[in-house]
Amino acid sequence: MRCTFLFLLVALSVNAVPTRIGITRLSAPVTIDGDLSDAAWSTVEGVDAFVEYYRGDNTEPPVKTIGRIAYDAEAVYVAFSSEDPRPGEIRAPLVDRDKVLGDQDYVAVLLDTLNERRSGVAFRVNPRGVQTDSVVNDATGEEDFSPDFFYQAVARRTPTGWSAELRIPLSSLRYPASDPQQWGVILMRNYPRDFRYIMANTPIPKNSGCFLCHASELFGLERLPSGSHFTLAPYSTANVSERASADGDLAIADRRFDSDLGLDFKWNPSTRLTLDATLNPDFSQLESDVPQIEVNSRFALSYPEKRTFFLEGTDLLSTPIAAAYTRSITSPAWGMRATGNAGGNAYTFLIAEDRGGGSVILPGPQGSDFAPQSFRSLVALGRVRRSFGESFGGVMVSAREVEGGGHNRLIGPDFQWRRNETDKVSGQFLVSSTENPDRPDLNEQFRGQSMNGHAYRVVFARDAKRYDLWAVSHEYSPGFRADNGFIVQNGVRRGAAWAGLRLYPKGFLSYLRPFAGTEYDAAFDGGETIRQAVQTGFDYEGRWGSVGWVMAGRVRERVGSKLLDRDQVVFEIRAAPLRWLPAISVYGQAGERLDYAGARVGRGGLLNISAATRVTDHLEMQLRTSREWLDIAVPRVPRSSSGSSGAGTRLFDARIDWLKATYTFSPRSLVRAIAQQTTIEREGSPRDRRASLSALYAYKLNWQTVFFVGYGDASITGDSGALTRESRSIFTKIAYAFQR
Repeated sequence: MRCTFLFLLVALSVNAVPTRIGITRLSAPVTIDGDLSDAAWSTVEGVDAFVEYYRGDNTEPPVKTIGRIAYDAEAVYVAFSSEDPRPGEIRAPLVDRDKVLGDQDYVAVLLDTLNERRSGVAFRVNPRGVQTDSVVNDATGEEDFSPDFFYQAVARRTPTGWSAELRIPLSSLRYPASDPQQWGVILMRNYPRDFRYIMANTPIPKNSGCFLCHASELFGLERLPSGSHFTLAPYSTANVSERASADGDLAIADRRFDSDLGLDFKWNPSTRLTLDATLNPDFSQLESDVPQIEVNSRFALSYPEKRTFFLEGTDLLSTPIAAAYTRSITSPAWGMRATGNAGGNAYTFLIAEDRGGGSVILPGPQGSDFAPQSFRSLVALGRVRRSFGESFGGVMVSAREVEGGGHNRLIGPDFQWRRNETDKVSGQFLVSSTENPDRPDLNEQFRGQSMNGHAYRVVFARDAKRYDLWAVSHEYSPGFRADNGFIVQNGVRRGAAWAGLRLYPKGFLSYLRPFAGTEYDAAFDGGETIRQAVQTGFDYEGRWGSVGWVMAGRVRERVGSKLLDRDQVVFEIRAAPLRWLPAISVYGQAGERLDYAGARVGRGGLLNISAATRVTDHLEMQLRTSREWLDIAVPRVPRSSSGSSGAGTRLFDARIDWLKATYTFSPRSLVRAIAQQTTIEREGSPRDRRASLSALYAYKLNWQTVFFVGYGDASITGDSGALTRESRSIFTKIAYAFQR
């Protein structure tokens, strides 16, 4: 899944050049067991000049950390010794891979192997030895946990804290063909107690809009291999499913047995080039998409990518305009991809055949429509990025050729100019050519017509120590489409500006940012107002790992031919207060809300509440409930000439309740159960209620060698109003990664 790494951008101040770290070439082997007493480590100089940069101002850290980094002909080795004056308070749960988050103690190394300060790969481990890896994109300020890399990590508790060792194979890293090498590196430690403290081996200024640009210089890497490495990961799935007959009787259900085969292939002919291929990639995952309420929604909802083939070089397809959204490739039959670097250029290009399914997003000025993607198509997507000092420029291309006629093609440049340490300007310009398929049976817009369009987006950002500024201008012409992307609106021009003050109080709050801003959307043709907003609020960070924001204001929005005003309050609060209560989150909207179907203003709200509790270090329970409702005032016919009265009626009430229980036996093995219920009540319609239950056992030797078996069933509201089981299934998957 994708999430904003706010803690990287709320970085703290000191005017210092990046530090330099020498890396030692090992002459003796290291056993990866969490024990740092190996003789080889005694020859590696320790890095102990850590600063606390998240809560403090690059201050003396509350605990001592020593990092060491070394390498040999096969791997990079990283060791951490993490002292703790109260070892009993260490937060060290057993969780699934990629679930080592800010509520836990962890150490991490962030490597920028291209030495461009654009993006890097982060490797984490908590005191239980659970791994989490990610790609940090400094250009967008995001950390993507979807990509996975082969590496080892082992940790162990000690009388004075805990220690960890990581072995990162050079075959998992992408670096240029130079000798000697210079990389960027940041060693980090997360320490959640009364506050969340994050420490690093290098100072991170507050008045900086980047994080990786302050990485230490890692020097001394010589004679690195450039040879070949490949991974072949075939998989097999089987599924037995039953679907109830028309009268809801599972005893005479339609029973089916399905099986499938496929594989992913990755070859690194050199460290500068990665070739990927896939046949019938599998989309079954340990985690399904998080449910979202789609009632009274004008625009499509996005979901994270999880398929291995699409995750190589993920940062290269992230640009100011969301022109690349690989989930739009719904059912690929096959795919090929090349990702690499040469000189100051980094690139990725993929081609795949999509068998169809799902929906095509048809954007508009006031909302998006959908058309069934009931056709095969050939997809091509790629981008080249070139660095110019601390700035870069790129070019993106995208095409979808529909079988039987029709296409969508686009091309255009993008850039980021970093004027100085506080100011940056980023932007993208695209032109598109579209010919709809001649399929009016799928959508009335699919009549074979052609259209051309363009889009641009330019963003200015200033991140000063005591204030910040942000402004954007963009437009999407009526004919612009990006069928391989996630563009939900066109025919609109937008301008927006926001400003905030940055305060650093002492006490319950460690950071407070009052802000205000305005946004204005106008129709591309005619200039009529589409949306206008003036809002103010504040962000904060504080005790118990709490972060949040509150925003209030007036929004004017066009619905059909009407301009409707509403006053609203929007807020989000998250915290990780205790070891047994590691996550609480509340997101809400309150006040006046719009009925988009009826073009009316009503009163209602949206509330998402989630919490997690760890009964033991092995057992975690997660609860999420979402509710959205809208009341509309309906005038009554007067009973006398004395006047009239009005009464409110509930237009809709939608709710999702979701409960997950996970018991993690070890970093490789877990069992999980999820129960979910969705209830939607609409005015004048019977209640629609759906429920599902799933259970799964998973064993993961690594992220591509897995075995899991599970059960699932689904129920819907029957004619009697009670839940009736609609379907059930048993499934299994086996995948194994062969490496050489």
